[in-house]
Amino acid sequence: MKGKTQVVFVFVLILILFSMTGGTPGFQINVSGSQYVVLYDMYHSFNTEGKYSKMSSQLQASFIVEFSHEIVTESRLSSCDIFVITTPITTFSTGEVYNIGKFVEEGGGLLLMGTGWYWVDYHKRPIEEYPLNQIAREFGVVINNDGVLDPTDYEPSRDPGFAIFTNFAVHPVTDGLASIHSGVVSSLSMTGSAVPIVMGDEDSYSGYHEKTYGVGEYPPIVAALEYGKGRVIIIGQDTFLSDFDLEKYSNLKFGLNIFDWLSPTVVPPTDNDNDNDGYPHPYDCNDNDASIYPGAIELCDGKDNDCDGVVDEDFDKDGDGCTTCGGDCNDNDASIYPGAIELCDGKDNDCDGAIDEDFDKDGDGYTTCGGDCNDNDASVYPGATELDDGKDNDCDGLIDEGLAEDKDHDGYSLPSDCDDNDASVHPGAIELCDKKDNDCDGTVDDDFDKDGDGYTTCGGDYNDNDASIHPGAIELCDRKDNDCDGLIDEDFDKDGDGYTTCGGDYNDNDASIYPGAIELCDRKDNDCD
Repeated sequence: MKGKTQVVFVFVLILILFSMTGGTPGFQINVSGSQYVVLYDMYHSFNTEGKYSKMSSQLQASFIVEFSHEIVTESRLSSCDIFVITTPITTFSTGEVYNIGKFVEEGGGLLLMGTGWYWVDYHKRPIEEYPLNQIAREFGVVINNDGVLDPTDYEPSRDPGFAIFTNFAVHPVTDGLASIHSGVVSSLSMTGSAVPIVMGDEDSYSGYHEKTYGVGEYPPIVAALEYGKGRVIIIGQDTFLSDFDLEKYSNLKFGLNIFDWLSPTVVPPTDNDNDNDGYPHPYDCNDNDASIYPGAIELCDGKDNDCDGVVDEDFDKDGDGCTTCGGDCNDNDASIYPGAIELCDGKDNDCDGAIDEDFDKDGDGYTTCGGDCNDNDASVYPGATELDDGKDNDCDGLIDEGLAEDKDHDGYSLPSDCDDNDASVHPGAIELCDKKDNDCDGTVDDDFDKDGDGYTTCGGDYNDNDASIHPGAIELCDRKDNDCDGLIDEDFDKDGDGYTTCGGDYNDNDASIYPGAIELCDRKDNDCD
């Protein structure tokens, strides 16, 4: 019996010594293999595995992602390098809290994500009993029962609780971030070595339930700390890395930075980083362009710089699919972009430098939608000088206003009306054969003197096709009534026999002699043959 007691004593002593030298199999961080293991706690969580499927896919190039549906034991934690707890609703036992603390102390990475207000609202229990705070308090951090509001910088179409965060401390987790966004985020209170790395700005404050931080107090929402050999990140919301928010703003870059920092020896393989921007495939959506990588600042260059699947999204304010660097000459109006249909709206819709160019027929610089009341007449447009022409030149609804009285009421007054006492006389009137200058062009009956002799048919010219014939013309011996007195060659028949010398009467002093006369026996050539 004594021998057995001695054997037992020696065995116990060996175990104690083995433990003191670090030989106990108790807590060892996973170091096997080329990839590190990220383990999500699903046993305590309200969330499902699918909530982080996109983040898991991004991590698979450098990590093995697993999900645990059992209590937190030493052996389970020993199989992973980073332990993730999101929105727990089941209380952690004292042993589980101890195991998690020991895991970090020995070099593990821990990511805690969740909101305090959600626990109070939906589980109707005080914030002090929030399971996530059971763990966070071990590291000097408390998730508050509030939500950070920002009335000047929040997600469009939503309320100030959906804030956009751009205030970052210098830290590896915030490196390269432009802005991050999530649902309503609870603020954090910190003691000890925890430091805030993401905060609200000068306009932010916390509200909803408790008012932990006022305006100008820069409420922290993400904390980081080193604890023993390990590292911890605590976030006051669980949706930054969820499928819903991961591809917004710089959230993906934020997530990749977190997991890289929590496992500092883990870096993405760089042997296939062609553009040397620090992001190899599959992180980089274009590994041949150093300006393109997750979390890059979006430029107006026709590229998807931040790898969120949208090109130049910050530079198309009006949502017409065209940016200022793409030729949009007014990015505040969706009807204006290169190639748009030109409308009559006082705008350069197609960005060709001309306004309403298809709607100014008379070329006076004014369109019908621009107030031109007659787009077929270049003398008529808004602001034109009013002329005495029977038109509303200045498009004010009045014709020839401010000009002389129109005495004959023909629509024209002096000085354009050359006879303001005769309604048949005015500019543009039909020219009549009435010995008047009806159309005020300076010529009387200009359409009724075809032969240009100064006389019209209504003026007594009985033959308006012969300029030698008109009233008062010199009578010629030409068998015409040159002077329009009803007589032909009346000055060239002296003997009154009805025949003139030009008509064949070779002796105009003898009435018995003329062409066709009866030949008499009188020694005369009576018939002029």
